[in-house]
Amino acid sequence: VFKESDGFLRIPGRDRWTFPPPPHIPHVRSIAFDPHEPSTMYVGVEEGGVFRSRNEGATFETLNDGLYEDIHTVAVDSRDSRRLYATTGGGFYLSNNAGKSWEQVTRGLNRTYTIPLLVSAPDRDDLFTAAAMGPPPTWRVAPTGADAMLFRSADRGESFEPISAEQNFGRGMVMRIKADPENGGFFAVCNDGAVIRASTDGASLTTLAEKLPPAYDLAIIP
Repeated sequence: VFKESDGFLRIPGRDRWTFPPPPHIPHVRSIAFDPHEPSTMYVGVEEGGVFRSRNEGATFETLNDGLYEDIHTVAVDSRDSRRLYATTGGGFYLSNNAGKSWEQVTRGLNRTYTIPLLVSAPDRDDLFTAAAMGPPPTWRVAPTGADAMLFRSADRGESFEPISAEQNFGRGMVMRIKADPENGGFFAVCNDGAVIRASTDGASLTTLAEKLPPAYDLAIIP
């Protein structure tokens, strides 16, 4: 049984949230639960910011200090509850104090429109994201489309390095990255219908499917 969260509707400033394309309605794009505190959840709003509930959605607090508020993914570190990550339309952001403040990570990232995020298991330091050169309206008209690349962080989001060229994705953008439970790498799905499998470090990419309908998520069935 589902019911609407009254606490979410009462977030201060909610009436000022917006979204660029008409009818300018913002929306929840990401929900993450703290693996160490199951009653704590984080909600990412495009465009509104990151909000936390410590009581299963009864009330929320705003966590937008220093954060670009066009949120695509919010995630909690698998090792440390105080370490949060956010991909946004203005870059990748890191918080080391449970969202009290954020800082943009630019080292190694030469693109700013970040969408997907994969946080590795506690025994590894890897993070993976993908970034386009600009926002979605430019993907249709730019000579190279989204001009997207995959990036890997080996230090839990402090810095990144590119692990792919934009040619791997054609004109498309990676919309979701999910762990490969059998081989230790990950799968990526693109908005142009491509599905890609990556090795553990992301350096080796194999195209599994292409020219499917536009895809924005995928499920992995063991």
